[in-house]
Amino acid sequence: THTIVILNNTAGTDAFVRWQTGTAALTAANASVVPGGSSLTLSIGSVSQRPTDGASSLYFDSVGSACTLQITYINGLDL
Repeated sequence: THTIVILNNTAGTDAFVRWQTGTAALTAANASVVPGGSSLTLSIGSVSQRPTDGASSLYFDSVGSACTLQITYINGLDL
């Protein structure tokens, strides 16, 4: 996977996305905001360009009410 596309299908509700090692709450101040009805594209690069600690995971959250996210992983042959 070299790119992740995150689509927020819930109008009026912001989603938050962040790479982190724990389960701390995500906010507009510490995460990327995906407004309702919009998308965010994360270009994470090839395997050789990523951090090697293996400790971070991609977390998602929203505030106020639940939101529906469509997540697409785009894969390539380059390593």
